[in-house]
Amino acid sequence: MQIRSRWSRVVLRPLIGSLLFAMAATAFAYHENFGPFEAAESPKIFPLVKCRPLEQPSKTIIYAAPQSPQQQLKITVTESGNYMATVIDGNGKPISPSTTVCESNEWGMLNGCFTADLNQDGKADFVAQIYLGGCGLAACRNVIVFALSSEKGYKISTLFSMCPSAVDFIDLRKDGDCQFIKTDFIYGDTGKDGKQHNYWVYHLYEIVGTELRPANQLIHGFPKWIWWSFKDNHKATDQLTDGQKATLWSSQAGK
Repeated sequence: MQIRSRWSRVVLRPLIGSLLFAMAATAFAYHENFGPFEAAESPKIFPLVKCRPLEQPSKTIIYAAPQSPQQQLKITVTESGNYMATVIDGNGKPISPSTTVCESNEWGMLNGCFTADLNQDGKADFVAQIYLGGCGLAACRNVIVFALSSEKGYKISTLFSMCPSAVDFIDLRKDGDCQFIKTDFIYGDTGKDGKQHNYWVYHLYEIVGTELRPANQLIHGFPKWIWWSFKDNHKATDQLTDGQKATLWSSQAGK
């Protein structure tokens, strides 16, 4: 994830470092002309800070939060090919359960880590991105890893999202609360015009404590389905019924 304008076009970056933990940035977002907001309506961005990678043992990378080096995110690839994430302290002691964040049946490449106090408890939280490969729009699919702090340690959760960017983290109410925009691309059903269309679909999540909670109610019109047509479009489609949307979403979208 790169901190940049949400509307940047596809840019391919060279692979840097080892094949396993190359820090290649998938520096693109969903198509700039089909975002969920008009340019003048874009919400405030919740600022993220890039983590500092520490010494990298074999098949492991450790990220330190610049503002809080006693909290570190450790990601390891097991012999079976699973990606495991754990939060550790400055002495290497685990302060979260070791959690599978990408399974061996998914081709993954770790693609950077950011930190911020996402849940406003005064402790560093982590966001990492694992690029899942593919071609065309499929090359846009990623696992987003969230490591969220609490008094008892950290909880690690994941979401799939298409073409993620640091600007998917927003502060809708400008009150310091963080929300995340999850993006999916859906191959559509026959619309009311009798034709099939494809859609960018946006869902909102809010970060509460150690939980990622669906929060579409915070923005009018979400979840927002944007018809990918031949002209710029930021308005919710009226081509599909609620029943069609529910069926398409359950059959195609990631968790």
